[in-house]
Amino acid sequence: MEKIIQKSSSFVVRLQDNTSCKIIKEHVLTESDQKAGVEFDHTVSLGPIQKRNAISKNH
Repeated sequence: MEKIIQKSSSFVVRLQDNTSCKIIKEHVLTESDQKAGVEFDHTVSLGPIQKRNAISKNH
């Protein structure tokens, strides 16, 4: 995942309920999104706080 971040790329994931993450930004859903069954659209930082902080310091 870090290689993807280093390339300034993005991706979509499905997470389990117990995933450690921090919501960075909540995106507004369009009517089309809602009709397609999208429940929410968030930009998040994944993993334990210590790991997130280590990655942030490198970028």
